[in-house]
Amino acid sequence: IQNSSGGHSVVWAEENSRDSIFAALKRKETYGTSGPRMLVRFFGGWDFSAEDCGRDFVKKGYEHGVPMGGDLRPNRRDKPAPTFITAAWRDETNLEQIQIIKGWVEDGETKEKVYRVAGDAGSPFNAQQAVDPETCKAYPDRGSKLLCAAWEDPEFDPDQHAFYYVRVLEEPVCRYSTLWCRERIGLDPLDTAQCQEDLAAWQQGTAEQRLKAAQGAKCCSDQLSVPFVQPVIQERAWTSPIWYEPNSK
Repeated sequence: IQNSSGGHSVVWAEENSRDSIFAALKRKETYGTSGPRMLVRFFGGWDFSAEDCGRDFVKKGYEHGVPMGGDLRPNRRDKPAPTFITAAWRDETNLEQIQIIKGWVEDGETKEKVYRVAGDAGSPFNAQQAVDPETCKAYPDRGSKLLCAAWEDPEFDPDQHAFYYVRVLEEPVCRYSTLWCRERIGLDPLDTAQCQEDLAAWQQGTAEQRLKAAQGAKCCSDQLSVPFVQPVIQERAWTSPIWYEPNSK
């Protein structure tokens, strides 16, 4: 119950052939997901703007920048900071937000900063309010089918090595174990108090109820339980970074 379902590795290749896929792997034009099949694109350059979220998004990305996994070379024109364009298309669940994470090394320590560049910030995480309790799915009126944004690094240092990658968050959904506990055991992890009450009653009940209680003992965990099984999760995708390397001095 501690392990979630398997994720996916995605490769942007010109065609579905061995040579093309291995070439894409070598240039690191790849991203991963925690399970869903959302589509994600990410390009870095020096001339991108919000208008590039329109038609020919991918064509402009390749013509004027580098894709995920690429190396962004220092700019030779009068541009103060790199710009990035990123887009994500949903799978079955709407998307909540796109983040760009910047990383760099400062005083010998790796630093990271998260920027939300598209979508909603989301509400404080409450399992009973995050999903539709009847369907255990995301509320259909929340989130977006498509998110796209252009972003410029507001704290860019042209003399500092840095990397940038994209993280896409879906709207919250029930974890697979929550569905299993509801359908197979008859306990509802979304209502922790009622779940624990039902579990305690079953532990003192018939042989069949005691068996179910043993099988579903982790269904009613809370934040003090070891392990704590979160009943609601946000599926996500994360891309290979785009690397910035300054001119050597």
